[in-house]
Amino acid sequence: MIEIRVFISCPSRDTVLGNLPLELVSTADDLNKYYEPQGFLIKPLYWEQPFFVGSEIGKTPQQLIDEKVGDYDLYFGMMGSRYGSELQDNPISLTEYEFNDALVRNAKSSQYKYPRIVCFSFLKASKEDCDDGQFEKIEEFRYRAWETGISNVYTNKNEIVRLFESKLKECVDTSFVKYSLPNEYTIPLSISDRTNARDSIFRLNQSSLYEE
Repeated sequence: MIEIRVFISCPSRDTVLGNLPLELVSTADDLNKYYEPQGFLIKPLYWEQPFFVGSEIGKTPQQLIDEKVGDYDLYFGMMGSRYGSELQDNPISLTEYEFNDALVRNAKSSQYKYPRIVCFSFLKASKEDCDDGQFEKIEEFRYRAWETGISNVYTNKNEIVRLFESKLKECVDTSFVKYSLPNEYTIPLSISDRTNARDSIFRLNQSSLYEE
């Protein structure tokens, strides 16, 4: 069974998002009825799940991500009416931190990388929907996310659900990139390695000419 791990990242108590994160978890569960017989299991990772609630106090966001999330195939970030509280040692919210962490992981990865897909969705909110100061912070973050080229603004939840479904399908369709190729298909990258490999093949072909 090939596991597709999905990190759903969003602020807590976001009244515009409402129960959308749980709807996405339910969507993943429904899709598993189709994908499991094909050998795929979608595993959503969301902070309101029991194993997140038991997070230890005093640990850094990075430690919690590493311990509670680990590697994941898809980072799916969302934000509506709440930017979130800023971290003690960093003037950004935990959601933006998780987004930045996903970008860093993706940039450092090789062809067989985690996460393979990173995206962020903003569900349009008015200033009246937001608590004091939150609207301005959301707008500032929206611009920073827009500069990455992988964020979008949506006007209704159904659009985000459809995006989520399409990204899960993309993860399943490209799941082969998670696994290393067999050694015999590995191509050396250094000049000396390529030269040695070429000479070895040449000697092998030459010797076969003299076989009876």
